Amino acid sequence: MTQSVAAPTNQQRELNPDAYATISLFCALIGLGLPAVVFGHIAYAKLPSRTGGRMAVAGFVIGYLEIAVILIYLLTN
Repeated sequence: MTQSVAAPTNQQRELNPDAYATISLFCALIGLGLPAVVFGHIAYAKLPSRTGGRMAVAGFVIGYLEIAVILIYLLTN
């Protein structure tokens, strides 16, 4: 007896954010700026129109802000 698995519909694919975007936002929220930027740009370059596109942008923007704050701190001390 064989079972076939149906492919997800376009609507189902759009509801799942990209894994790289999730990783990017997670890294940004825990303070890892560089991985957040890298994963955010990878996710945005892959599929900018998906649900994860906004999450990727949030991840790399927060990551850039973290890197800027660290650089400013290091240069002023």
